[in-house]
Amino acid sequence: MSIRCVVHVEEVDGVTRRINFSEQHSLKAYISDNVDQLNEPTKIQIKELELRKYQEELCASAIEGHNVVICAPTGSGKTIVAVKIIQEHLRRRLKTSGKGKVVLLVPTVNLIDQQSNVLSTYLGNEFKICVIKGGLSGTDRQQLERFSLKIHFRSEGTTAILRITTDGNVQPNRTETSVPFGYVPSMAILPVPSKEACSKNKLPKSVLLHDNHVSVMTPQIFVNMLSNVDSDEENDPGLSESMKAKLVSVSIDDVTMMIFDECHHTDKAHAYNEIMNFYYDKKYNNKNAPLPQVIGLTASLGVGQADNLQKAIDHIIKICAHLDVKKLAIIERYQEELERHVYAPKDEIIMVPSTHENHDLSRNIIALMKVIEAEMLPILQELEDTKIKTTNEVDRKAPEKRWSSQYTCWLFGWYHYAPKIINSERKRQLLTLLEHCIIYHKSLEINALTPTNFAIEYLKYEFKILERKQTSALDKELLKLYQCK
Repeated sequence: MSIRCVVHVEEVDGVTRRINFSEQHSLKAYISDNVDQLNEPTKIQIKELELRKYQEELCASAIEGHNVVICAPTGSGKTIVAVKIIQEHLRRRLKTSGKGKVVLLVPTVNLIDQQSNVLSTYLGNEFKICVIKGGLSGTDRQQLERFSLKIHFRSEGTTAILRITTDGNVQPNRTETSVPFGYVPSMAILPVPSKEACSKNKLPKSVLLHDNHVSVMTPQIFVNMLSNVDSDEENDPGLSESMKAKLVSVSIDDVTMMIFDECHHTDKAHAYNEIMNFYYDKKYNNKNAPLPQVIGLTASLGVGQADNLQKAIDHIIKICAHLDVKKLAIIERYQEELERHVYAPKDEIIMVPSTHENHDLSRNIIALMKVIEAEMLPILQELEDTKIKTTNEVDRKAPEKRWSSQYTCWLFGWYHYAPKIINSERKRQLLTLLEHCIIYHKSLEINALTPTNFAIEYLKYEFKILERKQTSALDKELLKLYQCK
């Protein structure tokens, strides 16, 4: 059968060139030679998916169709487990119902490309995978459309007009022809431009979600889709009318599986929890609606603010309830294999002497602080006697551990009351004494956490400033006290 192809290459300058081909190889050669300015896409070497025994154990419940949280250590290959679950889910769904759509949600933007690359490495030749990010302008989308390729096939008097999509497939352009896709020979699969020229992110997000098997995105983008606030794309002046016509709403039952990476975030006002609110609305308000399978991935569900075992258990149950999960997948049978592949660091606690009390510098600083506190006592007594300080939340007696957070609160508690003193001289005296105590208190903290010379340099720096602005007898007395020590 003789096939004649007409290729339209739409370029940045708006010029459209028409070239006729009669052979498949010449068509491919032309595209390879003449769209160099678009660059070839980065070719990903497809790998065979092979799981270790403990990874098979982790994904077993999910493959059976259960909602499940997969809990395994960092470095154990939870992403590979997710890839296997996606593969089995899509194969089964596409075979039985013809519909399979997975959303992989990652908490941060920098993880999107990392996860999508893993998916493409193992599933890129079987399923359509896309990355969805925000912040693309209408101008970017116009740029994408200018770089697109259209192919016209004529065979036995029948014309089919096709368009190469950004995922590398050729699809019928149904706005121009109603000829069934079956009329088009399989050789229509052609190379497409680079990610820079044809980034999927430059298409409306809802279209990308519906046109691909797997979509990787941050949760807030999915929340926006479900809320029908997809970056105001309907009003985007840079979006062509043909592309606006493709904009569609997104519902939670449009997807068949949701995977939450770092699922321990599914709590309170996090976007993960907002997504699950859409899920529960559908579950309880439309009981006949199909719901997506929910998969969570985490190294640990955590314990929240729990301070005892029961509260820790309650927190874990709460996160599972948010995800509508009744099963936790952990490694039990193949723990030894896990230990061979994943290094588990061992904690070693070494007791060292405290630098707060058993250190010459600390002892000298504490001695100075006690002298200053003694100078402060009469003023603090006056504050109480005149009822300027009306509560007992700040004691006159300083805490014994002068490096502690309790001492910090004590200092700033009195610093709060100092401006209320009517006698300006007494007010200035108290503020000066407190200022010196604060400097010494900070130097104790520095000495506890860093080499001693850091604390010494800090003291030199602060007292050099105080030396320049000393005006009263008290300033000079406190400076002399420091120099003597």
